[in-house]
Amino acid sequence: MPTVHATTGVAASTRTNPTNTTAVSGGMGLGKDAFMKLLLAQLRYQDPMQPKDDTQFITQLAQFNTLEQMQSINEAMQAMRVSQEMMQGSNMIGKQVQAITPTDQQTVSGVVTAVKLVGGQVIISIGDKHVLLSQIVSVQS
Repeated sequence: MPTVHATTGVAASTRTNPTNTTAVSGGMGLGKDAFMKLLLAQLRYQDPMQPKDDTQFITQLAQFNTLEQMQSINEAMQAMRVSQEMMQGSNMIGKQVQAITPTDQQTVSGVVTAVKLVGGQVIISIGDKHVLLSQIVSVQS
C-alpha cells in the first residue's frame, strides 16, 4: 500500500512494487521540482530487498534532463518573443496608431512616444495613455 511522505506530498510505494510511484500535479504535468521530489521519494522508500532497477533509474534521469532542456527552450522562446515585440513597438515610435482598450472598449489614438517593458508586457505610450502592444489595431506612417 502506498504511503505519503508528509513534507513532499509524494506517494511512494514501500514494500510492494518500487516503480509504482505517483504524484498529482496541477494539470501541467510534472515540473522540475516535483520530478526531483518524486525521484528522491522513490530512492528513499524503495525496498532494500528489491532495489530499483538501474535501467529505470537511468531512464528517469534522462527524462529529467529532457525536462530541463525543454524548460530552457521555453525560456529562450519567451525571451525571443519579448525581444520581437519590443522591436515591433520601437518601429511604431513617431507613428500615428489607434488602440482599443479591452476593459472599456475605448479607442485611443495618437502618436507613439515611447515603448517600455513592464512585467514581461510591452507597453506603448500614446501621449499620456499607455496600452499593450496587442491592443494596437492600426498603424499609420
